Amino acid sequence: MTSMRLRLYAAWLVLALLSAWHITLSLAFFLQLPLAELPRIALGALVRSAVPVVALAGLLAWIAVHELAHATAARWCGVRDGRIRWSAALPAFHAPAQASLERSDTRFLILSAGPLLDMLCSLCLAIATTLAPPAQAATLQGLFVVSLLVGLPNCCMLTRADMQQGIRQFRLLCRWRWPAAVYGAVSLVYAGVVLLMAVKLLLHSRPGIV
Repeated sequence: MTSMRLRLYAAWLVLALLSAWHITLSLAFFLQLPLAELPRIALGALVRSAVPVVALAGLLAWIAVHELAHATAARWCGVRDGRIRWSAALPAFHAPAQASLERSDTRFLILSAGPLLDMLCSLCLAIATTLAPPAQAATLQGLFVVSLLVGLPNCCMLTRADMQQGIRQFRLLCRWRWPAAVYGAVSLVYAGVVLLMAVKLLLHSRPGIV
């Protein structure tokens, strides 16, 4: 009973954290706060630097850690024999059918663990941007926007996305419709903001070296 109540509280906490992140970034963008400022990047110099290679390696590592977050949440919820398997050159978490996976709280926590990890990675990049010297801050801020794009599909209500499936489980868990409706609206605004940030970053940057 105690573990069941703990998983319920954890589910509400995860949903609250993701919603708070979406709302904070959206407000920062509309109010033009420093968190959503966009750098002016010289794209030509960037392409010729080591940044694309490092970013690609970081992306692959991010995907692996994203799946590891699913696996860690599954183990915490008591799911047995879960494995991260590689298919089409990308990792994915799988677990055999079992009684614990029939629980809505368990399924929600597993599904939402990946988006929560994505949020924490983006938050770390945002913090690094504020602490870095100006010469490195522009690149880090560009990577911050890229990280938002990478995490966007799984945190929104797209078909087969992590949170689309997770919110369905959350609705079964709490038997209320309003948390799903609120998260759907908040994530929709967030998606628009992230896409606008990406477009503005591209338009704001320069094609040349100087």
